Amino acid sequence: MSMKKTIKLFSLLVLTSLITTFSFAQEVDYTKKIINKWKMIKTEENGQDVQPKHDKLILDIQKKNNVFTITAAFEETHNGLWKLDGNKLTLTDTETKEVKTLTIIEADGDHLTLDNFDGENTTVHFAEATGKKSTTLTHKEFLVAKKWTIYKSDKETNLGTRIEFKQDKTFVLLPWGYQVPTMSGKWQLSEDNSKLIIDAREDGAHIEISLIEIHKHELVLKFEDLGITEYLHDPLLAKNDEKVIAEAHKGEATH
Repeated sequence: MSMKKTIKLFSLLVLTSLITTFSFAQEVDYTKKIINKWKMIKTEENGQDVQPKHDKLILDIQKKNNVFTITAAFEETHNGLWKLDGNKLTLTDTETKEVKTLTIIEADGDHLTLDNFDGENTTVHFAEATGKKSTTLTHKEFLVAKKWTIYKSDKETNLGTRIEFKQDKTFVLLPWGYQVPTMSGKWQLSEDNSKLIIDAREDGAHIEISLIEIHKHELVLKFEDLGITEYLHDPLLAKNDEKVIAEAHKGEATH
């Protein structure tokens, strides 16, 4: 082999090595650059700006244990595990087992752009969620602010209803078998902490519910005007109630 051909072959091998190394570096960089707390700033559909489907959407991608959290003002919070394969980001909800596969269009550390977020033609743009205003909660409010499931009620059809009181003082309610909230709005405690006050955004209803008992894992509420007392467990204990709830709704269709 001539010296000229040897030099050409060596150059080709070096170039191939550089391309392979660069491609590998790009893939590694995605992992580093998506780990952050992101807030939605814009949504596009077929390349055109559209009204976002989510209000105050936050996507939190954590390095430890590959955990993610998706929160929005009037939607149920989703927690799960994420996995990266090239530019494909897969999110698996640990509760519903729903799997969402997204395509990373841009990830530069300051911005994150994902395709397929709300359908194959939807692109969502995120920016780093810096300076996020936090809500200071009292001890009682902090105990209330979590997901709850009705496991016992004077009205059996209410069994299995999920209520999430969020730390930003918004809430969502999903009856048993429903995948999307049927009621949402804002919540607060009365000054003496004796009542849970909710204002529904769907019909403007203002509801005051007596707060009978609140512990770390259990909440007891009473609708005085209806004479109905509801007993709720948080997710840690609610798993033990699944069989009782399913039996109460045997034969009913899910929504």
